[in-house]
Amino acid sequence: MANSQIVGTLDSWEANAAFWDAGMGANGNEYWNLLQKPYLQKLIPVDEEHPERTRILDLATGNGMASRFLARRGASLVATDGSKEMLKYCRQRCAEEGATGMQFQELDVTKPEDFESLLASPLAVGGFDVVLINMAIMDIETLEPLADALPKLLKPNGIFVATMLHPVFFTSRANRIIEVLTDPATGEYYNVRGRVVREYMKVEPWRGVAVNGQPAHQVIMS
Repeated sequence: MANSQIVGTLDSWEANAAFWDAGMGANGNEYWNLLQKPYLQKLIPVDEEHPERTRILDLATGNGMASRFLARRGASLVATDGSKEMLKYCRQRCAEEGATGMQFQELDVTKPEDFESLLASPLAVGGFDVVLINMAIMDIETLEPLADALPKLLKPNGIFVATMLHPVFFTSRANRIIEVLTDPATGEYYNVRGRVVREYMKVEPWRGVAVNGQPAHQVIMS
């Protein structure tokens, strides 16, 4: 998960790392398997003849779910995260799976100096075919350092892939509702689920949980 200068953001991911890793496990949750993974398969090309030549930088990797998926396709990965604990679980999951072509680096996407350090290291020599940030933009306070670094990180014709839920699912004023309706033709009832959105374009960062029971609230940037 991504670090942020807002007090408590990185601390929350350090506190939630074990809980998050246990919940996602080795194979991910339903959302990962039904939506994220199939579309990452489509969005991220890997050289079929020489997959190891496809170099991918995974930002805010969490426990490495996307990195391990892409490593299984044969790509070469640099997995990064602003949280030491998250990166620890990423390393563990990769080791358990026997993932090859993996390298790791602590990197806070809100800090220009962290990108400068990566760009100056052997890890970035030759650039990347793909820079990925999967389900993390809503946890990032500022995107300017990332935007500035992307042209330096990507090879010519390289691609940047960013995924997230529609912002309506992260706004603090979007309340979930359930209506119980009756079918006039059959007399049977059924449930209709929805959301009531009271604020959308300008919602301040707020503290909440992604999963009930997680040890610490996280800051969500909407």
